[in-house]
Amino acid sequence: MESDELKELQNIFASSVDVQDPMSIRRWFEEYPELTVREQMAIAGRSLSTIRRWRQKCQVKRVLYAEFDDGIAIHKYITPDFRLPKKPLPDIEIPKDWGPEWIAEQYQNGLNKRQLSALLGCSRSTITRAIRRAEDKVIPPEIIDLINEL
Repeated sequence: MESDELKELQNIFASSVDVQDPMSIRRWFEEYPELTVREQMAIAGRSLSTIRRWRQKCQVKRVLYAEFDDGIAIHKYITPDFRLPKKPLPDIEIPKDWGPEWIAEQYQNGLNKRQLSALLGCSRSTITRAIRRAEDKVIPPEIIDLINEL
């Protein structure tokens, strides 16, 4: 961004945006969606964390941009707020008495830890611990054979 353009945008920001009013800030973000977070920092004269807090408070969506020259992307950037959409959660019936064994079974059937934690409303570390607990309860077939021989 050139210094003349930066100064012009700084003047527009100073005259049109009330930083105490989230709607004013939101209008600014919506009027200039092509600006990166770093450019927004330079224009507003605020820190990265402040710009991110404003974007979160104003519920500004994350955006992917690319500038093209004759159909070829010459400059690609992703705002730090960009995230790929999450996969939808599977539609499965959750038993009322679910436990480590049920979680381990679902994990073996292809659900990942993020999906399980979202379905059950717990953290991924809880899912990991439940899977480990279920694996600890499983008796290896060799030991079962030894027990049967006795």
